[in-house]
Amino acid sequence: MIPLKINNYKQMKSKEIKRTKITFASYLLIGIFSFISIILHGENAPVTFITSVINATPGEQVTVPVTVTKFENIAGLTLALDYDYSKLHFVSGTKNSELVGTCSIGDIDLGNGFHRLTISWFKSGEGISLPDSSTLVDYVFTFISGPASLTWYDNGPSCVFNDPEANTLNDTPASDYYFNGVVSNSAIAVPGIATSGPTTFFEGESVTLTSSAGYAYLWSTGDTTSSIEVSTSGSYTVQTINSEGVSSKSSAPTVVTVISAGGTELSYRINSPIIVNKSFDDYFAFDVQVKADLAVTCLWKGQINLDFNNVTFSSEKIDWTVILDSLFSVKNSLGHKKYNIDFSISESILNIEIKGDINAMNLMASENDFVKITNEYQTIVNVRGKIISENEVSGIGVNKSLMNGKQFYKLPAPPWNATYAISNNYDSRDFTDTYVGRIYSFGQWTQIETLDWTKAVNTSVWDKNADVLEDVISYASNLRIHESASLIIPVNGMMTVSGSTEIKSQNGLIIKSDSVGIGSLITSSSAGQGSVATACYLPADKWYVLTAPLAGESIKDFLNANSCIKSPDENSRNLKDYDSEFNGWNDHFTNSEEGNLEHGKGYFLQADSNSFVKFNGLLQAGDIAINGAAKKWNCIGNPYTSAIKINQEIDNTANFLYENIENLDPSYGAIYIWNQPDLSNGNIGSYTAISNAVEQVEIQLGQAFFVKFNEAADYVNFTSEMQIHNPKLALKSKSSTIQKINLNVSSSSFNSSTIITFNSEMTFGLDQTFDAGFLKGNSDLAVYSQLIEDNGVSFAIQALPNNEGNNLVIPIGIDFKTGGEVIFSAESFNLPSDYLVLLEDRVNGIITDLSTNDYSVQIAGNSTNLERFWIHTSYITTDVNAEMLQDKLNAYTIQNQQLVVSGYVSEHAQAIIYDLQGRMLLSEKLIEGNSNMLNLSGINSGVYLLLVKDR
Repeated sequence: MIPLKINNYKQMKSKEIKRTKITFASYLLIGIFSFISIILHGENAPVTFITSVINATPGEQVTVPVTVTKFENIAGLTLALDYDYSKLHFVSGTKNSELVGTCSIGDIDLGNGFHRLTISWFKSGEGISLPDSSTLVDYVFTFISGPASLTWYDNGPSCVFNDPEANTLNDTPASDYYFNGVVSNSAIAVPGIATSGPTTFFEGESVTLTSSAGYAYLWSTGDTTSSIEVSTSGSYTVQTINSEGVSSKSSAPTVVTVISAGGTELSYRINSPIIVNKSFDDYFAFDVQVKADLAVTCLWKGQINLDFNNVTFSSEKIDWTVILDSLFSVKNSLGHKKYNIDFSISESILNIEIKGDINAMNLMASENDFVKITNEYQTIVNVRGKIISENEVSGIGVNKSLMNGKQFYKLPAPPWNATYAISNNYDSRDFTDTYVGRIYSFGQWTQIETLDWTKAVNTSVWDKNADVLEDVISYASNLRIHESASLIIPVNGMMTVSGSTEIKSQNGLIIKSDSVGIGSLITSSSAGQGSVATACYLPADKWYVLTAPLAGESIKDFLNANSCIKSPDENSRNLKDYDSEFNGWNDHFTNSEEGNLEHGKGYFLQADSNSFVKFNGLLQAGDIAINGAAKKWNCIGNPYTSAIKINQEIDNTANFLYENIENLDPSYGAIYIWNQPDLSNGNIGSYTAISNAVEQVEIQLGQAFFVKFNEAADYVNFTSEMQIHNPKLALKSKSSTIQKINLNVSSSSFNSSTIITFNSEMTFGLDQTFDAGFLKGNSDLAVYSQLIEDNGVSFAIQALPNNEGNNLVIPIGIDFKTGGEVIFSAESFNLPSDYLVLLEDRVNGIITDLSTNDYSVQIAGNSTNLERFWIHTSYITTDVNAEMLQDKLNAYTIQNQQLVVSGYVSEHAQAIIYDLQGRMLLSEKLIEGNSNMLNLSGINSGVYLLLVKDR
């Protein structure tokens, strides 16, 4: 086949004739056979661009996209471009994947130092459409030097587009359809646009846009002149074209806005509420502000109508003040005030009218005579109304129905003014539910009479970030934190709200914390969908049992917010919950864990550094029930944003144990707090029991603990009366008058203790919420006691009656997995100075006075010692307690009931007691060892002789 030459093609394109269809024989083009027909004055071809590449580096490969716009229903194309082979070497070409069908890309050496790059594509059936600015083909070249022009060849038969019927689409003049490109190591200057005047104006006006200098021009409108006149809204850009036909990048857009009469919208809002104390009266003061959606109009006149609560405010006009802001009250070019104001009160509506100077009616709309309303809020009037009830809300809001269509802007010619759009915008924030007792706004607190935080009044935090006092309690009757506001309680801050706390904003309440304390909020009830943010400090690498003090936070959000929570592997984190049914911790949570942190439930977690574990959720208040499993151990925690009281001292019923005496297992009427594993104190995963038998204890926000439910209960109760402010609380007891003995057992690595207390109201049996059963944990060494009237349970705390006149013998148990030497020691608190704490080791036959000495003994590994050790409590009743007898024997009595012989004797020793008449009253063989105890029952008080014979 021979290429077909059409000599009169260009001439035919330019003629004004009817649609003519000429069918050709097949022709050869880069190995692709197709049919072409020409449609004169038919549909337009797409506009095709060669994208210029600038700042190219010689020797590197560059990609030059060919892009198209208005590529609609195209079924075939042939394109050819020429380039200088000394400046560019063709590497490859990739067509758009949407162009299904037959495609060929070829590179022809023209023999004159130039190459021609061709692409031919066609498909049968329906045509293809591409979005504007789509890439048609990506050409890859090796850049040799520049600038290297890429020029469309002939812009005629060599560049054509066809529709599905093989009709050739109109592409004349070629300069409107084919735009050349360049590959260069320097940039082609991007043009700028100059304007003849404002780009925002009213209908009927226009602005001229002029490009910076170029050889030729292409506007985004399709115009090719250096300037265009614009009278419609839009975004306009321009490209300049150099003498080689290479296009620059588009200029920065110039935005033109044309305003139609009545199309501009005006917005009002009320802002900056404060309470003003004047003489003996209190006033609620605020600003009314205005803005326009387009900052080009001057206000002519307006009307502001505000509803208000006539129970809160006086309805007498004399009790209201409305003043124009200074910007609106300055003088105009005529020497008059720019605007005048009038207002009235009708029932519970404040009506304000603002009018431009009537004498300036026929003047131009300029800032010399009027106020230009910007697109940022500006104050137009200041309003002040007398408060007659401090306990109510203001009820102030915009009355839209009265204001719509009553706002006018100035025109430069008759009819001189026009109405702002009837559907005016009004800021959704208003004062409808704003309290007038105390307000935070505009960066300050104001209050009825004077600012006084010891007075509980209704309080609104209306905007920005407010905070309360430090080191003292701040009081409020009700607290409302509005949409754009937050309230901060500092680390040592405390706030008590006797009524409701309503939070409307995200992070509306922020409770600060540091390594030694945390702020505190006590409120009777809570409302609103806004959230609270707080945190608990955790030292690194230790496991803690914490609870979520807020509701609604997802586990995923919690983990994302706390990157400090350790990761044992890439998928999981050191956070887990407790399974009451299986009496153990569940597996670690994963980063994609579904569900929320359960409010008031305990979680076990570990931080990898000294960190603050952050919580974010909904405030919970009032009486709260936390569910659990009956007859099981349950991990729960303090559900409030303050500390709570756990146990009682003297007469106190507002505490957790008193409230839940009917819900807890009788033998475990206590809470159990996890002891941090710490080799320095011997705590290896153990628990501290807190019952009513020990000093008053409070626990902090976020603290979790274990309790054991009884068989009939599946929940425990928390009440607001339990709450107490204690920002510096770190789980420590207050000073107390409780009489008690702390019995401690330690080894080289471990430590454990049990508590025995004395109270005249206790018994030798089980005393609920005073006796606390033992929760062992993971410790290798554990010491505990059993009730004198044993119920088969081991106890961490045993409460006994005062033992004056009684000799108490208390069974002590020891579990020691590792085995080795242990040391017994004891501390007594608030007991008389002559009170004895004696440890009896019945295996070794040794009695040790722990009031003055420690006792060390070897214990076998994996042993449980339930009947070996006993504590004897007694008063010293003889003056010979410390007298040294011959051969270093000591003897003393315990409440005239027992005689203790201290000092070593052999298995042949015998003790004999005589009265002063020489009668033998007692003879008993002694046990080899350092201590023996003889029973004196049946022997009356008196003076006796003791004879100890040993060999």
